[in-house]
Amino acid sequence: MGLIEILCGAIVVVLSFVVGGKGDLSATLKPYWAGIVFVVPGFVGLIVGLTKNHCSMIGFMVLNILAFVIQAIAMVLLGLVILIYTAVAKNVTKYCRPQNGGCKCNYDDGTHFFVGAMKDCEVLADVTTILTVILASLGVAALVALSASILGCVSICCTAPTTTAVIMKDGTDVPLQQHQQPPAYNESEYQEK
Repeated sequence: MGLIEILCGAIVVVLSFVVGGKGDLSATLKPYWAGIVFVVPGFVGLIVGLTKNHCSMIGFMVLNILAFVIQAIAMVLLGLVILIYTAVAKNVTKYCRPQNGGCKCNYDDGTHFFVGAMKDCEVLADVTTILTVILASLGVAALVALSASILGCVSICCTAPTTTAVIMKDGTDVPLQQHQQPPAYNESEYQEK
């Protein structure tokens, strides 16, 4: 699961910089942070897989719960952006023109839409496609984070602790598998006394 999270996180980071370059977005508007949220628990997951450490597993579980919550919020916000960009991109050739360093769309009903980061209106369709791939990667990573947090909970909370038994020998040379019978009760010995 850690490898899948690292892979999804890397895809989101790379595509975020691609979409930022196409749209001339500033560093604060690039959604690369959404990928980093998965890379960190992914590396912790690799550590858990290699060391089988109980404390690392707790950290992996907690990080995946946080990652799932953050990614759910990111997916909702990104979904809204994609819906807006898709609506604009469908009519980009008919209603949109480059203006004032951005892309301004004037619709017949008098409404306006301005995307300041896009210098070329045709880039909107490319950006929408890349954002859709990012959304799909976030969806896969969120499912993996949810699965990893459930797996972490099961491995920590639902497994019986292993007990270690120590067998001490009292000085006799009796193997553990043999069972000695207790001495027989002899009534005649006790009656004479």
